[in-house]
Amino acid sequence: MDLMCSRCLEPWELDYVTDPDVVKDKEFKRNGALIVHCPACPKGKPKLTKAEQDKAAIVYALSDLLGDDMDGAACMLEDMEMGF
Repeated sequence: MDLMCSRCLEPWELDYVTDPDVVKDKEFKRNGALIVHCPACPKGKPKLTKAEQDKAAIVYALSDLLGDDMDGAACMLEDMEMGF
């Protein structure tokens, strides 16, 4: 199951995002399930289509709502077919 970056929509394996040995060298900015910046994010503002912007807004809201429930967020994103 994946969590998604709410900025660039890059999917990240839940185990990868939560592994302290892997993540300590990566540039993740997150609060629980909400990833607001990831290593795949472009330096400037991401160029997203209108549909991608809408998807990013849903990812942000859902991940923010579920807070520290990362498993729940990943499951809901998968159920909503938001993952890749």
